[in-house]
Amino acid sequence: MFQRASSCLMSLLFRYLSEINNIYSYDGTSNRISETWQNNQNQIISQYTYTYQPGDYLISKTDPSSLVNYNWDIYGQLSSKSSGENYIFTGKRNLNTVTESNIVKELLVAPLCAGYIT
Repeated sequence: MFQRASSCLMSLLFRYLSEINNIYSYDGTSNRISETWQNNQNQIISQYTYTYQPGDYLISKTDPSSLVNYNWDIYGQLSSKSSGENYIFTGKRNLNTVTESNIVKELLVAPLCAGYIT
């Protein structure tokens, strides 16, 4: 029963995705500056725009209902998003923790590199 339901959902998802066209625009340094999703009747489903600062750092992403700003640290690592997420790195510049409103959302550990973490 579960397998049949799962197959049905996958079939519906594939059909939906095959009816969506994604159109991308890029700037002179290959940064994506816009993204448009259209259905097979060329009706716009969603649109996004992206802006960058020198060095190709993404600083904002907009869609019709929201704006997310991105902040970077002096090492070029994502430090926070205006949606409330903060990113904490180890001294070796590996992503360690993702927090939102001071609550740990994700604690990242590299199990394959456990012998190399100091």
